[in-house]
Amino acid sequence: MEKAISLLLIFIGELLAVYSEMYIIKYGIDIKHLLWVVFTITIAGIPLLAGYYLGYKAFSNAWPIAVASISSIVLVEPPLILLMTGNLPTASHIVGFLLATLGLIITVIF
Repeated sequence: MEKAISLLLIFIGELLAVYSEMYIIKYGIDIKHLLWVVFTITIAGIPLLAGYYLGYKAFSNAWPIAVASISSIVLVEPPLILLMTGNLPTASHIVGFLLATLGLIITVIF
C-alpha cells in the first residue's frame, strides 16, 4: 500500500509542477502570474517530497522512485501541453510516451 501511495503522491506533485511550467508558457511572466506559479510549484513540492520519502521506505531503493518521477512527468506533460498550448505531438513524442508508460508499469509490477 505504501508503494501505491508514494507513486500517487509523486504523480500529483509532478502534475502540479508541470502545470506550473505550462502556465508560464501560456501566460508569461508578470507579477500576477509569477506569484501564482511560485505558489503552485511550492504546493507541488509537498506531495513530491512525501512521495519520495514514502517511496524510499517502501521500495528500499531510490531507482523505482526516480523512474516513477520521470515517468509521471512524461505521462502528465503531453496532455497538459495539448490542453494549455494546443500543440500536437509528433510520432517520436508518442513513442517516447508509450515507452515511459511501459517503464512505469514494469517498475510498479516488479
